[in-house]
Amino acid sequence: MVAACGFQPLYVGGKSGPIATELGSIKIDRIADRMGQQLRNELLDKLTPYGQQASAKYGLKVTVSEGRSGLAVKKSEIATRANLQVNATFFLTDRASARRLFSGTSRSVASFNILSSSFSSLITEKDARDRAIREVASDIQSRLSAYFQLSPEARRQALP
Repeated sequence: MVAACGFQPLYVGGKSGPIATELGSIKIDRIADRMGQQLRNELLDKLTPYGQQASAKYGLKVTVSEGRSGLAVKKSEIATRANLQVNATFFLTDRASARRLFSGTSRSVASFNILSSSFSSLITEKDARDRAIREVASDIQSRLSAYFQLSPEARRQALP
């Protein structure tokens, strides 16, 4: 490791480190719809892999939406490839005071083929959705980790 470079490991201490402890004290609210359920499950696995604490200090509210656009179009104006975009807006709050501490938006785009078989197209679209949801969950985890690494003064300045 380079000495005095200004960088510090984000996850120093592993599962008992300060960042993991803070992430583990987040209660993730339910998210509407099936896609929201999948995103919540990914977040639970990433933020609280050892289970949510009964007395969590923080709350995380997430809303999620999806959009789809055709990419490759045949002469017959039939799309053969599409992008699936997953957007998530999240708010971290202090559960004791209900004060908003941090917020952000995460977005992921995953492409998939539109095949002649409807079933095959559904499977490729589902796979694209799963990939996008995993990427959004990873982004939210990284952004929350970076927030918790900040000093208390810097956290106050990060308020929305």
